[in-house]
Amino acid sequence: RGGMSSDEEGEKEEREKVKAEEAADGLDAGFDWEEYRERRLREMKRAQGLGLGCYATATEQEFLKLTTTVRLVVCHFYHDDFARCKILDEHLTNLAKKYAGTKFIRVDAEHSPFLTQKLALRTLPCLLCFRGGVVVGRFEGFGDFIEPSKPYTDHFPTASVERRLTKAGVLSRELSKGKHRDEDD
Repeated sequence: RGGMSSDEEGEKEEREKVKAEEAADGLDAGFDWEEYRERRLREMKRAQGLGLGCYATATEQEFLKLTTTVRLVVCHFYHDDFARCKILDEHLTNLAKKYAGTKFIRVDAEHSPFLTQKLALRTLPCLLCFRGGVVVGRFEGFGDFIEPSKPYTDHFPTASVERRLTKAGVLSRELSKGKHRDEDD
């Protein structure tokens, strides 16, 4: 056995099986799959360390730090008792999983009086989009997520939110390297 556990042996066998299948399909013609897998694993671990790929609650202090250090940030200002905030949370949770290069956070507006005043928050939910520390998108309520030809409703697809955030230029699936704030677009 050479000191390997049965799980390690199983993983090794699976890797060898996949390599053999890729070779049979002609997929490894000059491409280093092992290096690619290792690089993707490092990227995924880095994303987890940065809190990317998830939707997290942030304090006022964390908000200030994130919006000045992370290149792309989508922030939902919410109130626990508002049903519409919970609806937007569901959409943002789905998008956070899809766009690992964007930091998705939520800040409790009721417990963040400084930000509420400075950002002139008047309607919840309020979604602010930051690119390089600058607000590039502001969406209050649901009006921006509903097709103009359709009646106003609380039910709309995540794709509607995704389209608006794409227009604001804050969605990225790619993990950027180095300092986020100083990067070129």
